[in-house]
Amino acid sequence: MEPESHPFAGDPVFDLHLGGKMETVSTVELTGADELSLAYTPGVARSAKRSRPTRA
Repeated sequence: MEPESHPFAGDPVFDLHLGGKMETVSTVELTGADELSLAYTPGVARSAKRSRPTRA
C-alpha cells in the first residue's frame, strides 16, 4: 500500500507502520512439514519440559 493511499497519509506514525515493520525469520532451515513439527509443537514442549526445574 502506498503512503498516499491510507486515510492518515502524511502522518509520520501511520506512514511508519504502513505494511508492518517487523519480520519473523527462521534461524534454522526447515524444508518440510516434518521438520516444522519438530521445531514447534511437540518439539518446543519437549525442550521446555527439559529446561524446567524439577519440583521437590
